[in-house]
Amino acid sequence: MRKTKTGKSQVALVKCADYEQENINCAVKQSIDLLGGMKQYIKPGDRVLLKVNLLRAKEGVNTHPGIVKAAIKQVKEAGGVPVVADTPAIVHNGDAAALAMVESGLEAAARESGVEAFLFETRGFVEVPAPAGKKPYSLHVAKTALDADIIISMPKLKTHGLTLFTGAVKNMFGVVPPRTRRDLHAQGTEGFSEALVDIYSLIRPTLTIMDGVVGMEGDGPAHGDLKHAGVILASDDGVALDAVASRIIGFKPMEIHTTRIAADRGIGNGDMSNIKVLGEKVEDMEIKFKRPPSWQSNIPSWLMGTLNRFLYARPRINMEKCVRCGTCEEGCPVGALRLDPYPTIDREKCIECYCCHEICPDGAVILERSWLARIAARR
Repeated sequence: MRKTKTGKSQVALVKCADYEQENINCAVKQSIDLLGGMKQYIKPGDRVLLKVNLLRAKEGVNTHPGIVKAAIKQVKEAGGVPVVADTPAIVHNGDAAALAMVESGLEAAARESGVEAFLFETRGFVEVPAPAGKKPYSLHVAKTALDADIIISMPKLKTHGLTLFTGAVKNMFGVVPPRTRRDLHAQGTEGFSEALVDIYSLIRPTLTIMDGVVGMEGDGPAHGDLKHAGVILASDDGVALDAVASRIIGFKPMEIHTTRIAADRGIGNGDMSNIKVLGEKVEDMEIKFKRPPSWQSNIPSWLMGTLNRFLYARPRINMEKCVRCGTCEEGCPVGALRLDPYPTIDREKCIECYCCHEICPDGAVILERSWLARIAARR
């Protein structure tokens, strides 16, 4: 992690109005050049993993193929040997995951650039000890990530129902298998965020390039509204990048659990006063994003116990959209969903982790907010 003489992390912030390939190429190159150029990170022959954000074949939820093409170009010019990979959180359907890679345009972006794109599970996972935290445990991690000389994380700028924001730190969650992700969701927001930081610190990317040209606000990371932000961000400190990105969309960096936890552990800088932004000024690029319907940080913690039964966002099945595919049942970490014949939710078991909402391919799991939660979500 390169820092200024004053110990500040550096984050490049560059305008990019649209996804025209020439504009993307210029913006991605400019962002990396502001950090000192790709050759300071990559040596000739380095195996470089471009860890994209792949969720499903839907506009605005994945890293844009054009951004990936631009990154491949930069890696090749520095002498690196890139591959493109991820595994979406489609627990039980490998065919759907492979189809997502194709229909998202990421497979074509790689193929047209002369490199390989694949799902992590096709190359296997390896069990490794997690970083020292509250208690020792092990994780299965993509062999491709462990074998890479360089990892470039390529997240999408989006909100998230459980963590408020998903960026550089959370993007590395994709290196663990879907079933592990399901289990980690059962730990609640704080425990889940701790696990995300564990994974990020274990498989820490050399560089992060964020697609913030068109992001997602509100009901992210899969079912929100597309929002034009017009930015590309890059940094070798993903925690600092998340701080800047969350600030741009109107959130306080330290209210993002993963940013706070990672900064507290010394993994990166989360305090804007310790971050030097190169290129555009943050205040010139600010654009307010709607918060997820489930987010309740506006309520003081001392009130939460009293108001909890009146303040909620609970998953509900939209029967008109549901096709009974079973993804929600398979993905629930606590077994609170059963097909009978449509999904039914056991409210006593449900921990409101919103896994079902995130992974439903048809948007049939909606978040039903109480009237108080709707008020709390307003800014």
